[in-house]
Amino acid sequence: MNDDPDATPPTAQSRSRALRAKSDALVEKAAALQSRSLNLLQRIQRLDWSEVRVLNVEDHDGARFLRTRTLEKAGYTVVEATTAEQAIALGTSESLLKVALLDVGLPDGDGFKVCAQLKTHRPAVRVVMITSIYRAATSRYDGITAGADEYVLDPLPGHRLVRTLDRVLTDSPGLREAAVITTDRFGLITGLNATACQLLNLTGRHAIGRSLLTFVGADRDKALRSLYSAAAGQFVQDEVVLRPRERKPLMVEVDLDGADRNSQTVEWTMRRVAGSGGADDLLAADVF
Repeated sequence: MNDDPDATPPTAQSRSRALRAKSDALVEKAAALQSRSLNLLQRIQRLDWSEVRVLNVEDHDGARFLRTRTLEKAGYTVVEATTAEQAIALGTSESLLKVALLDVGLPDGDGFKVCAQLKTHRPAVRVVMITSIYRAATSRYDGITAGADEYVLDPLPGHRLVRTLDRVLTDSPGLREAAVITTDRFGLITGLNATACQLLNLTGRHAIGRSLLTFVGADRDKALRSLYSAAAGQFVQDEVVLRPRERKPLMVEVDLDGADRNSQTVEWTMRRVAGSGGADDLLAADVF
């Protein structure tokens, strides 16, 4: 029998060990994200954004920490906010603020209203909305309508987070232009823009009516699942290996938006991942 009144109950000790283990795991994950971000910076020789201030708005401590460390290691200067009130106060007062990474669900309000207020007072500030909950295509539409420049889903790999912020801060239309392809709910191409034609190495006339799924090779099953989810009203984000006609494969970021639960068409937005294919292999390499 333990007569020490100050002894910690075994259950409390177990919880303490579990919390320490979870904290160590978060630190290790953060280190891995930092390493990937640094590798990305060195590989693509991106600009140094050290003069750019990023507002990281997130009430969850772990997620906020990981995003801040990832962005700082990628060269950004980060300020943090945990509430809608803080986000609006900092967003309207920080003169060097260029971009806000804005969580949709906040304890004292929603990110849609915060985005609208930031854009009203500081229209030049870029807003990237991020969420793990509001995944419907209609939620993404609400975010874009509120003024968001990008709407992304969490968890988001650190390297893609850095690429997204780099992209929204780039003034060159060519670097920000994406390949946009419209398909039916089964993947048959019904429309595409000029960048998409270059990406697939097909003319618009020869692309219409083809299955986009034939261009994703080993990722076909994954792309098919994403297509079905988008057609059912979900906003989906992923990375797949694309195989253009008569060119080497390359990695692309892909967003799928079916607009609503009964959508008959799905919009695919693709951007080439830097370093995943040589300029000789892709005519559009300099516009992605």
